[in-house]
Amino acid sequence: MAKNKKTHITRSVRLESEVDAGIQEAAAKNGLSVNQLASRALKRYVEWDFLADRFGFVEVPPELLQKMVEYLADESIREVGKWFGGTVLKEYVLFWFKEINFKNVIKAFPEMIAKYGRMFEYEQIENDDGGMIIIKHQWGEKWSIFYDQTVKTAFGSLLNCKVKTETSPNQITMSYLFASIEVVR
Repeated sequence: MAKNKKTHITRSVRLESEVDAGIQEAAAKNGLSVNQLASRALKRYVEWDFLADRFGFVEVPPELLQKMVEYLADESIREVGKWFGGTVLKEYVLFWFKEINFKNVIKAFPEMIAKYGRMFEYEQIENDDGGMIIIKHQWGEKWSIFYDQTVKTAFGSLLNCKVKTETSPNQITMSYLFASIEVVR
């Protein structure tokens, strides 16, 4: 089986001495070479920061989000999850990937949000008929309600895909069948 080989480019950059010192310190603390750290940082910028800034994402401390959610009733959380899954994710997928399809929806949510938003961990398991996505977070039951409604609405409104979900206080499991997926225009 042939492996996809990534091509690499060697590039020189001019850095301020304070930036270089910070890069060297961060690389050493994380057990990485300066090159590995710089490559990761640039990849994050290209895959996330550049578009997130243009899309209008803002960074806030997780404690602020948690405190705000504590004040919402469960029904309000459900409504916010439905709105996010049906409106914001659609705009986000179109802005980032220019086309709504199963691969792009999965890439946007949960993959990119998990990788760069750092709100949860996720795993995806597939077989011939469909698959399962597990979203594991540490935010409590209200966030499970939010994620449950987000995935049900996103997969329902964007892909016309019926999903089955199971929730616990810090996890949501979503099952889907490939035969039920179609793009809704």
